[in-house]
Amino acid sequence: MGAARMLLIASVVAVLSRQSLGQQNCPLPPSLVPAQTGANIFTEQQEVYLGDVMAEYTAQTVTILHDDALTEHVQELGKQLIRYLPESKLRFQFTLVDLPDPNAFSLPGGRVYISRNIVALAHNDDELVGIVAHELGHIVTHQGAITMTRKLRETIGVTQVGDAADVSNKYHQYLESFRRSGKKSADEEESHQEIADQVAVFAVARAGYSPQAYVEIWDRFNETHGKTGGWFSDFFGTTKPSERRLREMQKNLAVLPAGCADIRPSTDLAAFKEWQAKVVAAKDTKEESLPGLLSRQALPQPLRPDIYTLRFSPDGKYILAQDDGGIHVLTRDPFALLFFIDAPDAYTASFSPDSRSVVFYTPSFRVETWDILSRERSSVREVLLNEPCLQTALARDGKSLGCLKADLSLTLLDVANGETLVTKPHFLESQISFTMYVYMKTAEHNRHWIHMAFSPDGRYFLAGSHTQVLTYDLQEKREISLPGSIRDVVKGSFAFVGTDRIAGVNMFYGANSPVLQFPQGNRTAELPLSATSTLGPASHGNYVLISPIGDHPLGILSLDRRVAIAEFRHAAGDIYDNWILSERNDGEVAVFDISTKQSLGVVQLNQAHLGRLQSEAVNPDFDHLAISTFSRGAIWDLKRNARMQLTRSFHGGWFAADNSFYVDFPKFENDERAIWKLNATGTANKLYEVGEKHCRQSAAYLVCAESKHGPLLGKDSTVEIQDLLTQKPVWTRYFPKDVPIVSLQGSQMVLLSWTLGEGSGRDELEKFPDLKAKAEREDYLVEVFDLSKDALLSKLLLKTGKHSISVEDAEIDGAWMVVRARGEQSLVYSLATGEETAHVFGRNAIVSAAAGEFAALNPSDEISLYQLGTGSLQKQLKFSSPVALDRFSADGKRLFVLTRDQTAYILDVAVSPTASAPTNGTSATAVTPVVH
Repeated sequence: MGAARMLLIASVVAVLSRQSLGQQNCPLPPSLVPAQTGANIFTEQQEVYLGDVMAEYTAQTVTILHDDALTEHVQELGKQLIRYLPESKLRFQFTLVDLPDPNAFSLPGGRVYISRNIVALAHNDDELVGIVAHELGHIVTHQGAITMTRKLRETIGVTQVGDAADVSNKYHQYLESFRRSGKKSADEEESHQEIADQVAVFAVARAGYSPQAYVEIWDRFNETHGKTGGWFSDFFGTTKPSERRLREMQKNLAVLPAGCADIRPSTDLAAFKEWQAKVVAAKDTKEESLPGLLSRQALPQPLRPDIYTLRFSPDGKYILAQDDGGIHVLTRDPFALLFFIDAPDAYTASFSPDSRSVVFYTPSFRVETWDILSRERSSVREVLLNEPCLQTALARDGKSLGCLKADLSLTLLDVANGETLVTKPHFLESQISFTMYVYMKTAEHNRHWIHMAFSPDGRYFLAGSHTQVLTYDLQEKREISLPGSIRDVVKGSFAFVGTDRIAGVNMFYGANSPVLQFPQGNRTAELPLSATSTLGPASHGNYVLISPIGDHPLGILSLDRRVAIAEFRHAAGDIYDNWILSERNDGEVAVFDISTKQSLGVVQLNQAHLGRLQSEAVNPDFDHLAISTFSRGAIWDLKRNARMQLTRSFHGGWFAADNSFYVDFPKFENDERAIWKLNATGTANKLYEVGEKHCRQSAAYLVCAESKHGPLLGKDSTVEIQDLLTQKPVWTRYFPKDVPIVSLQGSQMVLLSWTLGEGSGRDELEKFPDLKAKAEREDYLVEVFDLSKDALLSKLLLKTGKHSISVEDAEIDGAWMVVRARGEQSLVYSLATGEETAHVFGRNAIVSAAAGEFAALNPSDEISLYQLGTGSLQKQLKFSSPVALDRFSADGKRLFVLTRDQTAYILDVAVSPTASAPTNGTSATAVTPVVH
């Protein structure tokens, strides 16, 4: 019998053993009363229909953990609760999901979703069952149906619903109008939460679990620390909503009969802890389902992804090389690969201070520690954050995490128990505009808004902004004060040089940048740096890493000689005494002895999992492919199953009819930016230099812009589209004020996108009185021109609903345009009518007028295909590896897909979803309904 099955049985037995503790004498929640007449137009069966259609969208916006053995335990907890709630016709289902933040949510009709970081937060079944009960509270009091009743009435005037098809139709109508819908008031939201809390407290007690445990996990997660406010804080409006909710929970506890209120949590924790550990550590299996699969081909000689971390261990015996696919662990002597850790998109990994482990964390803030000798994971922890982080730093021992939150406060957390060690409100405080603030909240994670680092031994945490500094002693668990010399350094870029010194950039006089004793603060040396330099620690020796350095992204500065002793062509490298660790152009990792000028060895890494691509191109026949990462690129002849060329990175490319590849190579060392022709025979010819011009390649064209007032584009600018081969202009437009976004669509259309909050966009809108009557400052004006005739083909207004959507880019094919918006949203517009025809959740959308479909990626990296006119889901394609790129053929009959494991697929778009079964494993796991 498998271990997973044994765990399932143990969990079920543990839950069933609690059934004897069910408290029939405990009262039902007082909140279980019928809704006011007209407040809920749904019957319970219609609520199930509503939940079903909402679940379709949910499956595209969250990652479901498909593991029956793990999900079964949550289902059994739910069953136990439902036994002590009134009978209903609702259909209860319980699902484990991955969410970026610890959370749980429910849908009308009976669906409950529990994130696994909430599982990680719970100390026992009693706490977890309280979370489940809270979500059931929303369902059994019909809050979702009541809210949807109001929204349907306010947005599309619906006052009744019918069968499943009618409910689905009206819900889709609502989605089309949801940007104009009324939102729940704060009072309604707070009331709904308090009602669900009351149901949770009473239901948990009736089922034989501890109601106090639910209050405790809620208090711990919301960091209310037992504070409930009172009449004084209520009067002055200083009681936080979370404190008010805690007060109401405690009132509910107080009115429970003694036998109900004092149920103690279970002391049998072994089965729960084992199950919890498996949930936290589980990786969702990717089961393929590819109806219409025509071909599948692993790329020969796959492209090595960029290495972004290269480090020696503190004792010099091991090396780690991290790329977008995971972490390679190598031995230095002999220089050889030891093992590989599958960790796609993990944040920067490091060695533990004792050199025995590798520590890293993921975008969901799961911290993993891997033992080097056993080559096994030794621990995994979930860091629970109730607010996203703009920037983070993890200690080398994996025990502490620094987080700059979206509200610009800085928090230091204990990874093991999630406790907050220290918080500094408004740590980053500046005169930033609202636009910049929004940008910061949505920007790429770990952009350096502030400077923070842990000392190599993990004892100290240092952080600085231009206004504040934090130094925390993790050994003594207290904030400490440092000399002014160090406080000044920490406000700029800094790096530890061992445990007893710190180097920093003088932001005003870079040439006088100091090296200071730590923590004393006395100056021991000065470094000739630039005020814009960024410093990083070297693994060992009297060195510091500096970036950039000249034309190179990284270099090594000797603190003894005060000069750079090495420069790297790539952004990752390290030094340990005389040994230099670097990446070669072909992706190999090399060690070089700087004292003897001898190579100590080269290792070819054997994993090639792609990350985000810088550029890609596929020819119309889908038999030639070119892709580029940020350091290298490659071209394949898929028909001959051969890699044609390995190149440096490129910014754009296009296959001509003879499969020659025309490519935009950026400036590199002494080579200026230029357009090259890479011939099918393997030879290359430089056609012409682009230099410093504001140009970008778009297929067979260059889109260039030039201003009369210098390098910064603004007023008096001209945009010109040139033939890539001849450099002759084919379309030109002068803009007296600011320049709109200009993009070339295929070979026939030019798209101009104007923001209406700016002068030129408002001026352009004057040409179209019909659009002006409906336009608001937050909207976009889009114009589509015929490239050859310079004739206006279409104009339309993109409504943002007061910035409820933020447009990123768009793609046009035929008479259709798909708009990609922030928050993984895709909108489809008809160019003929200017009207929105579909709005779905999904990213990287592509469109095919010939196929009558558009495709988008959901959070599980499944490709969802939708009908253009209605947005109805046609089918989903599931791949064993995340999708890197996808393209429709010109006739819309085929779809080309490249996955991140560098496998190329071609699929027949017209084949129905039931035409083929999954190609490996069993069918996709469905959550087993728990029916009451």
